[in-house]
Amino acid sequence: MSNYPRRNTQSPSIRLMSRSDRNFLFVLTVLGFLASLTSTYVHYRLLTETEYLSFCDVSSAVSCTTVYLSRFGSFGGVPVALIGTIWFGMIALLLIAERRGPSTYRASVPLYLFTLSGFASVVILYLAFSSWFILGVMCLLCVVVYFAIIGIFVVSKRTMSFQMASLLGCAVRDFQEIGRSPAASFISITFIAISALSVGFFSKAPLVDKYNSEAVSELTASSLTDGQRLEFSNWYASQPRIEVPVDAGDVKLVIVKFNDYQCPPCGQTFFNYREILSKYREEYPGEVVFITKDYPIDPECNENVETSLHDSACEAAIAVRLARKLGQADVMEEWLFENQASLSPESVREAARDVGGVKTFDDDYQATLELVKSDIALGRRLGVQSTPTFFVNGVRLRGGLDSEYFEEVIRLELKNTSK
Repeated sequence: MSNYPRRNTQSPSIRLMSRSDRNFLFVLTVLGFLASLTSTYVHYRLLTETEYLSFCDVSSAVSCTTVYLSRFGSFGGVPVALIGTIWFGMIALLLIAERRGPSTYRASVPLYLFTLSGFASVVILYLAFSSWFILGVMCLLCVVVYFAIIGIFVVSKRTMSFQMASLLGCAVRDFQEIGRSPAASFISITFIAISALSVGFFSKAPLVDKYNSEAVSELTASSLTDGQRLEFSNWYASQPRIEVPVDAGDVKLVIVKFNDYQCPPCGQTFFNYREILSKYREEYPGEVVFITKDYPIDPECNENVETSLHDSACEAAIAVRLARKLGQADVMEEWLFENQASLSPESVREAARDVGGVKTFDDDYQATLELVKSDIALGRRLGVQSTPTFFVNGVRLRGGLDSEYFEEVIRLELKNTSK
């Protein structure tokens, strides 16, 4: 591209972009790119780290986490933020090409910018409406992206030389021009490859990779040092015990988990703990009981929640309950946790049918919803405020523990009840 003439050698009727407009567009593009890239980073950390807290979570009404982990935060398992990063990267390449390319191409770039930003404006209007009026929260990084896209739309409209009717002709001509330039072809192919790899990385569901059960099965309490074990044992012994009214029979160990199927830490503990639980169930047949109670963070069924953080959580709880009647609760739970980032009420209903074999979701919805509400009421009486919350023989553990400490809890409880 560097060999292209920079001066306008074409018809004087072709209006080129002014330096001030170009600079302003670059500023908007860089601003939007950085905001989108930061959002992508935050989204990834939220998906893969239990304790991660986003710096842009200011209050219940201003929360990036709520937006990113909602059904509006991803498309097909790919974060909207990543799509935005790729979009701004493409705009940046167009602006660079506008600066270095022939005048006919430079004159058509504003048309491309206007078209791309027009489509993007429609998308962000939908996302903004969903965020502010459906979720009831604002995402600060998202607002920066919205501002950048609208700015690009306005400026590109003002600098257009060609009408929309000429879009196809300009595109065909310019693609041919790119094909004749080795440098332009290389840059285009590289950009497409990096974008495709990024999308492929996220579409593989980081939660599943991070919470790989094979890695978990290798964890044992022996990974703790004697000092760590002693310190933890003293802390655990100091925790109060309360009575948890569940019907588990006369067993040595009862673990109760208050759960939300759209809660990332709930998904982490599901994958991290299941091999450990399986191990001790085999060693102590009939003596280790694990009970899941529903506590969706969704005002549809949880009156203790004011803002809908997880708008598919009630449907997910119902889907698992109905699948349990058919002996499909395990596969239903696994599907929900693996697809947390893209859950919607509609996708949960479809999965209940296709994965859990549930044919009567709508018919049984209301009656099952009342059962979910009874779990919520129990959680409220026990002081549950967030998910996951565990009660291990009555000892409350908020948020879950690292796998080695969770196993240490089981060992301590089984040791104490065997005395």
